[in-house]
Amino acid sequence: MAIDEVSYTFDAEAYPPLKKPEKTIRANLRGTGCTIEFLVDGKPIKESLTVGHGEYVLAIKATATDDAPVAAGETMFGDFVMRLDPR
Repeated sequence: MAIDEVSYTFDAEAYPPLKKPEKTIRANLRGTGCTIEFLVDGKPIKESLTVGHGEYVLAIKATATDDAPVAAGETMFGDFVMRLDPR
């Protein structure tokens, strides 16, 4: 059995490693008569979150604080915008 020692060099400037695709998740939510919380995979997000490739659960939790709650706004996942249903 013969084993040769192998070594190599890598020039990161000439051949930069590939970057994994990333998306930024943002929420622009507002409400009257309620508190609103934006969750990604069950964790509250205040302004934005950058995530890699994969599956994520986005949720909006609104809790009424008076008799006529109204929630409005939108969430953005990269360039994709989801607006809240006005009902």
